[in-house]
Amino acid sequence: MDTYIEFLDNKVFELLAAATSDLDIDAYVVGGYVRDKIMGRNCVDIDVVAVGSGIDLAIVFPIS
Repeated sequence: MDTYIEFLDNKVFELLAAATSDLDIDAYVVGGYVRDKIMGRNCVDIDVVAVGSGIDLAIVFPIS
């Protein structure tokens, strides 16, 4: 089975992990980023679904 750990080399995933850990919620990367990475295409748009309060995640997640 292939592993896709190299897809997580973006700093945003470290920040997301810290934010979800602080909130004690799970979050998953979904959508076009996953598809594009599997297909070997470049992707800059990352969609995340939160199991819990997406609003709370949006408040604490440091985006620019």
